[in-house]
Amino acid sequence: MGQVAEAISSVADGAVKQAESTQEASSEVDNLKNSLESSRDCVSEINQMTEETNRISSEGLGSVKDLIEKSQKTVEKSSMSLAVMNEMIASIDKDFLYFRCDCGYYGTDQFAFPECFYRGGESRRDGQGICGRCRRDPEAGG
Repeated sequence: MGQVAEAISSVADGAVKQAESTQEASSEVDNLKNSLESSRDCVSEINQMTEETNRISSEGLGSVKDLIEKSQKTVEKSSMSLAVMNEMIASIDKDFLYFRCDCGYYGTDQFAFPECFYRGGESRRDGQGICGRCRRDPEAGG
């Protein structure tokens, strides 16, 4: 009978150890489940952040595209303004720096004021001059 009792005790000890191992395994499975759920939550959060980053990036690219278009328009308008200013300067040079006669000649050999004073009538201050092309008084038309 001693052997039977020993066998029963051995089987009982084995059953207790198996129950403990099963409990440990169950506990580890719960830990693993919790870790997987935590990982899933992190991945979900990363996906949300990635979507937000993509949205913000798209907005930024749109803003950069708008800035590029506005910059190109600014360059075009600046070029047009420069051309207009150059035309104005040329017109001012023509009208104020050189004399103009009715014959269409612009006195380019001398400036308007020295022309009038140099070739002028009785005094240098009377403003009369002679056209270098037709030899008429540009102010009087002839």
